[in-house]
Parts: sequence; structure tokens; C-alpha cells
Amino acid sequence: MFPHAIINGIQKRLGIRFRTHTYRDPQKAHGELVALLSEGRVVGLQTSVYWLPYFPDEMRFPFNAHNLIVYGMEDGEFLVSDPIADHLVRIAPADLENARFAKGTLAPRGFLYYPEDVPSSIALEEPIRKAIRKTAQMMLYAPVPLIGIRGIRTLAGRIERLRRHPDGRYVRNFLGHIVRMQEEIGTGGGGFYRALPAAGHAGPAASERGRRARSCRRRSRPVGLEAASPPGARSARPATPVAGPPGRPPPATVDQCAAWRAPPR
Repeated sequence: MFPHAIINGIQKRLGIRFRTHTYRDPQKAHGELVALLSEGRVVGLQTSVYWLPYFPDEMRFPFNAHNLIVYGMEDGEFLVSDPIADHLVRIAPADLENARFAKGTLAPRGFLYYPEDVPSSIALEEPIRKAIRKTAQMMLYAPVPLIGIRGIRTLAGRIERLRRHPDGRYVRNFLGHIVRMQEEIGTGGGGFYRALPAAGHAGPAASERGRRARSCRRRSRPVGLEAASPPGARSARPATPVAGPPGRPPPATVDQCAAWRAPPR
């Protein structure tokens, strides 16, 4: 999913209108951000993880689609709420400028966004139903083998081939990227986990699909755990993930997840 897709989806499905802007001039981008904050706005920014100094060194790599929220300024620094951090953080203007204008794939180009108009009430049932359908379509029918079920199988094949790779450093870095993208930058399957309560707003049938999605989530977590383990611990751990608490079904396999088709239109 491209960086702006979620914002566009919110506008379309929930009727929340956002003002968005990209920039060529970093100084203009800085000035307009400061002006918006002085008006009391809470502003979202697309940034590069590599240039965010409050990230640990092992998590700083060229990923240009990281979103964060700037909610104020204090002592010449921006006050930031970042979904990765478990506490509020600060960032110097020069560091934020580097993060907003990083080069490369999906370059942010200073992308900024904030809500202009929010309806007084929003009916959630139909937007949730449509969002679940769209997500299922992406997971099941992605046109390239890097997304969804096809992406899972592609990754599995590449992991299998690692056993024959002659460069141990490459193998360690490859497995490290899995942990980083799944558990640190990603949600560790949290998207599946949150599908259960969200689907409850869309009726009993969707709620049942949410329970199935939760089973898929329980299958994803051991992948990162196994990749992060020392080689000796990997060989000692069972190949299949541990079953959930008593009374819950065992985690679903990839083929089972693929068999659950999108809700009918």
C-alpha cells in the first residue's frame, strides 16, 4: 500500500477532509509547519526512518514511508508522537528536515497532512465492511508476488534458499530485516489481531472472519521469534508454533488463510 493510500481511504470512506501538501523547498516546508503548529494544528508527516535520531541505530535504515505526528514546539524543537515510540519524543528542525526530504524510493518530498473537516458523527458499519473487503482483495489477489499471500510464499521460498547461501553475514542481515520489518516497523501481526474487534461493527459474519484473521496473526509471530533466535535455539525449538490458550483453535496455515475469500460484494 502506497504511503498516501490510507489518508485517501479515510477521506473517501469516513468523509473526513484532509489538507495535504508536498514541497520542493525545505525552508518553505519548515515555515508552513511552524505556522500550522502556532494555529494549534496537529500535523502528520511522511518521513524517512533513517534520519530520525530517537530511533535506535539498529532500526535506522532507508525506509521513506514512516508517518509521525507533530503536535507542538518547545525550546526550538518539534514535539512528536511517533507510533513506534512508547513515549513522546523531540526532534531538532535539522533532523526533521533530513527525514522529510530524504531521497530514494517513495521519497517523502516534505509531505504534510492535517484534518480540515471532521463530521460530527460517522457510521462505521459500512466503511469497515468495505475496508475489510479491500484488504482481503489486496492480500489474496495482489498482482505482484511481493504482497499478501503471494508475498508470504515468496519470502518463505527465499528463507528456504538461505540454508545454501555461502555468506553468513548476508543470512544474518536477511533474518534481521524480517524481525525489523515485522516486529519493529510492522505490527507483528497486530493488523490481524485488531481485525477481531473492528469486524464486530460489521455484523456476525464479519466478526467470524475477524476470528479467523486472529488465527493468521498467531501464525505470523513465531516467524520473527525464530529469525531473532541464536542458531542453537532455532534447532531446539519446535518447527510449528505453540498452540494458543485452551479453548482456542490452533493457528491457521498460510494455505488456510488463502482459502478464506473476501466477503461477497
